[in-house]
Amino acid sequence: MSRILVVDDSRVTRHMLKLLLRRNQYDVTVAGDGVAGLNALSAESIDLVIADINMPELDGLGMVSAMREDERYTQLPVLMLTATSDDDHQDRASELGVKGF
Repeated sequence: MSRILVVDDSRVTRHMLKLLLRRNQYDVTVAGDGVAGLNALSAESIDLVIADINMPELDGLGMVSAMREDERYTQLPVLMLTATSDDDHQDRASELGVKGF
């Protein structure tokens, strides 16, 4: 079973995604910000990350940037989840190898 890490500061969004993904037979881990997301990555084997951009402590793009500096996560697929459609965010996400925005 694939393990997905959902990183979002919204408790409602985390819960909703967790329910949806579990219904589709995925094992789901959740984190409330980028720092907690990085900690979850180091504690578990993750196959996909779904992350919000705007979060406290460490935003989604900062988290992905930190992930890409670690050779274990250079090819880990990431989807960015955001309510904004800022071109700068999309460009930065693309530079970091994000697979979907």
